[in-house]
Amino acid sequence: MQNIMALLNEEYRAHIDRLVGEHPLDEAMHLAVGGNWEAIGAVEEAVLRAAGLRPDTDLLDVGCGSGRLAVRLARSGFQGRYLGLDVVPLLLDYARTQAPEFEFAETLGLTAPTDAGAFDMVSFFSVFTHIPFEAHYRWLLECRRVLRPHGRVVVTFLEFVDPRHWPIFQTCAETIGVARHHNQFVHRQDLTFMADRAGFDLVSVTAGSDHVLKLDGVYERDNGEPVVTPARMGQSWMILQRR
Repeated sequence: MQNIMALLNEEYRAHIDRLVGEHPLDEAMHLAVGGNWEAIGAVEEAVLRAAGLRPDTDLLDVGCGSGRLAVRLARSGFQGRYLGLDVVPLLLDYARTQAPEFEFAETLGLTAPTDAGAFDMVSFFSVFTHIPFEAHYRWLLECRRVLRPHGRVVVTFLEFVDPRHWPIFQTCAETIGVARHHNQFVHRQDLTFMADRAGFDLVSVTAGSDHVLKLDGVYERDNGEPVVTPARMGQSWMILQRR
């Protein structure tokens, strides 16, 4: 598992290095997390609020990337503790410049550099989509350690049964063997089973093709097109609660 994660982390860092070499820094940092930086940050905040995020919630954001969620929370007056984790130092450095009021730290393994029971909520936006099943379970166990009683986990994921996700898998199958970022698909029942074994109850699960989120404000995609509200997350998302 350690070798697999090291390989995936190295692949991701190489991907970021290529983007920085080919684009201006701001554009590269947006592309590094899939583009539409500001708009997706607003959607992520809406997902967390639907999961129970309050202005004083202590939030651990695993896979924070270049800080799109952190920036959105800072602009909306979030007052809780925020700790963003990522495996790419360059992304963390950029995030610190965008949201200097928040904490950021590097993690190379499957643990969070924080004390037990330090957070109310943990988010994984487009993280379980890029790591293997065993890493899903390890992170869920770590969530149980860092969360307070009844704390919540928000996970987004790709699943075969969602008609919007199947074309992504087809593309992955057609391009297998080509150097690219790994995409991991999971069935919601498998993720629910792992969560149960890790000490979590299922609160809700919403299909990426179904759910809509009302955004507070007007946002644009990176190409200048407005984001139509209600907006979609794209990936399916699951809310879990610590027993």
